Amino acid sequence: MPALYLASFEELAEAIQTVPNEITHLAIVGHNPGLSQLASFLLAKEHLQFQMNTMELLSYEIKGNFGALKVGCGELLLQIGNINEA
Repeated sequence: MPALYLASFEELAEAIQTVPNEITHLAIVGHNPGLSQLASFLLAKEHLQFQMNTMELLSYEIKGNFGALKVGCGELLLQIGNINEA
C-alpha cells in the first residue's frame, strides 16, 4: 500500500487495524516520524518518539490481532540497523 510510505502514526494505526484476522505477519516500510511514533505506541514508551535511525528493522510480537491494536500491545523482538546509542 504505497499510501503508507510517508504516513503519519494515525494513518499507520488505522491501516493496521483493518488487516484481516487471518493475517498473522505484516511488514511496513516507511519514514519517520510516523514509524517512530508507531514504535512508541506499541511499546507504551513515555517519550513520544522511539529513537530510530536510517534503515532500521524492527520486529514485534503483537498481543491479540491487528484489529485490537492498543498502547503497549507490542513486544520488541528484534532491532537491527544503524542504532542510535544516545
